[in-house]
Amino acid sequence: MVKKNQPGLAARTAASEIIWRVLIDGSYLDEAFEKTVSNYKLDHRDRGLVRAVSATTLRRLGQIKAVLDQHMKKPLAPKHAHASCILYTASAQILFMEVPDHAVIDLAVAQLASQRKLHHLSGLANAVLRKVASSKQQVLAEPNPGRENTPKWLWQLWAKDYGKETAAKITNAHLGEAALDLTLKSSDQHPAGMKL
Repeated sequence: MVKKNQPGLAARTAASEIIWRVLIDGSYLDEAFEKTVSNYKLDHRDRGLVRAVSATTLRRLGQIKAVLDQHMKKPLAPKHAHASCILYTASAQILFMEVPDHAVIDLAVAQLASQRKLHHLSGLANAVLRKVASSKQQVLAEPNPGRENTPKWLWQLWAKDYGKETAAKITNAHLGEAALDLTLKSSDQHPAGMKL
C-alpha cells in the first residue's frame, strides 16, 4: 500500500517531474525547478535534495541510460516517459549520490504505484533498480565517465580541436558541481556580508 505522505516521496516526485519537463517538455532546468517545486510543500532541505537529484540525473544521463539499457530487455514506450524519468532519478541516487539503495528503490516503486497509468510498472522498476544497485561498483570504476555523458558530436569536436586527453578532462570536469564563488562588497557598506 502506498502512503501519500511517505517521507521523501514528494521530493523524489518533484525531481522526476523536473526531469520530465527538461527531457520531454524542453524546459530549462532552472525554469522546470521553479515551476515544479512551487506545486509541492518542500522545506529547504527537500528543495536542495530535489535540485541535487535533478542536476545529478542530467549530468550523468548517458551513464544512467547505459546502465538501464543493460538491465532492461527493451526501453519503456514513449507513453511511459514519466516512468522513465522516475527510473533516471532513482538510478542517479543509487549510483552517484549517498542515498541508501533500499530507500531509493522503495520510493521509486511508491511513485509508480501511486499513479494509475504507471502502477503496473512498479514491479519492473523494483527489479531493474535492484540490478542497477548491484552494478554500482562497475559503473563507478569506468575510466572515462565524462565521455559517456557527452553528446557524440561534441566529443568529436573537442577531440579534434583539443586532442582526446584534453577532451576527456573537459568531459570529466562537467560531472562535478560547479564551484561557488562569492565576492563581498566592503564591510562598511554591507555589514551582513561579514557574518558569512
